[in-house]
Amino acid sequence: MKGWIAMKKLMTALFISAALGMPFLAAAEAKGIDLVQAAHLTVEQKLEGTVHNQVVYAQNGLAIWDQIIEKESLAIHYPKIHLAGHGDEARRMNRYFRKRAKSSMKNYKKATLPDAKLTSHVNYLLSYHGDQFLSFREYGYDYFERAAHPTSWELGVTFSIETGRPVSWQEVLAAEGKRPYTLKEINRRLFASSYGKEHAFYYDFKGLTALPKNYYLDEKGTIHFVFGQYEIAPYSSGIIDLPMN
Repeated sequence: MKGWIAMKKLMTALFISAALGMPFLAAAEAKGIDLVQAAHLTVEQKLEGTVHNQVVYAQNGLAIWDQIIEKESLAIHYPKIHLAGHGDEARRMNRYFRKRAKSSMKNYKKATLPDAKLTSHVNYLLSYHGDQFLSFREYGYDYFERAAHPTSWELGVTFSIETGRPVSWQEVLAAEGKRPYTLKEINRRLFASSYGKEHAFYYDFKGLTALPKNYYLDEKGTIHFVFGQYEIAPYSSGIIDLPMN
């Protein structure tokens, strides 16, 4: 019964926010609803796709609402984060993703030509939620009409829960009391991986010459380095994902 009452309050807040133009979070807070608890009740329902402001994750004090921007052949999904006890930090993360979404829109407008229609999709995935860090995978593709194939991409971003700011993989290892990986070690892992064994890299690729920056944490907190199409391998090899476990 309590769960139903909370859900009823949540839906009332959502109706008010839609009718009056009040942001969903502000409407829910105005009703005295615990946002993460309410999100849990919502996310437990079966989701058939996503709509703007739909709860897509709610666990351990973290709730994520899916934000969607759609315009012609552009679709951008990005997260709106509520982190219990870390309001300022969550707002910093939200500013980061809003800025990324605006940048994607700007790039789409610049790239779209009258005789070459561009289809562009941007999405994200929460890959790690721990005591110290939140890690996301941003991914998408761009396709110009009549092009041979689309171009896919993936970028990882990991935030410190303490500061709400992005951190490097070296900072993640330092927080765990581990030494940073060396360039030699990363190259050894690359050539020992399935990509190396299957000769997926460029035929003249001899190894990285600088430490990689693009990474994310998986559900176990393992660092994965990500290399985009054409970066160290031909298009046919796809995006290279190297786990450091």
